[in-house]
Amino acid sequence: MTIGQLRELYYGEPFRPFVLILRDGSRVNVKKRECIAIAPGGEFAEVVGVDSSITRVVLADVVDVQVAGQRGPRRRSSERRRKAG
Repeated sequence: MTIGQLRELYYGEPFRPFVLILRDGSRVNVKKRECIAIAPGGEFAEVVGVDSSITRVVLADVVDVQVAGQRGPRRRSSERRRKAG
């Protein structure tokens, strides 16, 4: 995952919860925008869980993303516009 892809999820309106799926198979839930902090350099993010635990996610280890209310693979907004046209 790139920093641009994460920022697209972070700034999306309306915000939709998402799950980051890591290379080792673990899953990190991002329930609210306020629960994720992106490092200035963009190499990692930290996610606060419902139990107040903090998980550091290295973006290079993210192999997939599941967005709430979306079916199938996630597409970039530019790909959606091309398909619609």
